[in-house]
Amino acid sequence: MLTIQYYSQEEREQLIVKHSNKFLIEERNITEGNFLVFSDTPNTNVLPVVVTKDEFDELKTSIADLWETVLMGGNA
Repeated sequence: MLTIQYYSQEEREQLIVKHSNKFLIEERNITEGNFLVFSDTPNTNVLPVVVTKDEFDELKTSIADLWETVLMGGNA
């Protein structure tokens, strides 16, 4: 398995072309950065999930609201 960090959309595309002999099995867009994960074999156990930024922000808000409710003992 090969994990590579990228910094722009252009660099992402270049990495995909450069490693076209491998399978892109994962893309991580996390706080620490953006990463592509390549493998010599396909990963058949993972389903891709696409979440828009708006959906992600809504989820963060919902989690923050739930956490506040838990901290306040249900009196939020």
